[in-house]
Parts: sequence; C-alpha cells; structure tokens
Amino acid sequence: MLFFSQVDSSGSFNAALTTVALGNAYSTPPKYELKYFINQLPGRVKIVSNIAVSTQMPGGQVNRMFLNVNNAVYNAYQEQLNRFKKDVEKIK
Repeated sequence: MLFFSQVDSSGSFNAALTTVALGNAYSTPPKYELKYFINQLPGRVKIVSNIAVSTQMPGGQVNRMFLNVNNAVYNAYQEQLNRFKKDVEKIK
C-alpha cells in the first residue's frame, strides 16, 4: 500500500468550504488522503485507489468523506492509473 496525505492550510475558499462541510469553525484544516493498494495477481498487477478528505473536530472525532463516489474524481483517478500503466508497459 502507498499512502499520501496533504493538509490544505492555504486558507482558500475551497479549504474553508470543505472544513465547514465536514466539521465546524474549530476543526482542523482539511486533510486529503490518497491510498494505492497494489496486488500481484497471476500474470498481472491490480491497483485500487481510494481518496478521501478528512477534518478533526475539537474533541478528537475525525469526520471523513470518501471522494471515490464522485464520478468526476473517480474518472480522473482511473485516467491517471491508465496513463501510469501505459508508461510502465513502454519500459518493458
């Protein structure tokens, strides 16, 4: 598994909107998390990605929303994986 995360402490409108949607004015800035699960199967490799955004409330509760259910986000990551696959196959 590969795991990447980034906190959006830019103070931008999108960061503020995400914080309000998931938490409240006292929550932490939104944290974007991307996980790639890589599995070796007979004759091929299977990669599954999962992307989420989360924020932590003052009491410690973490509110998380998975972005894979959004068609535009899902399609963008599928295209990214397809480009990666094509580039890897060129190296062989």
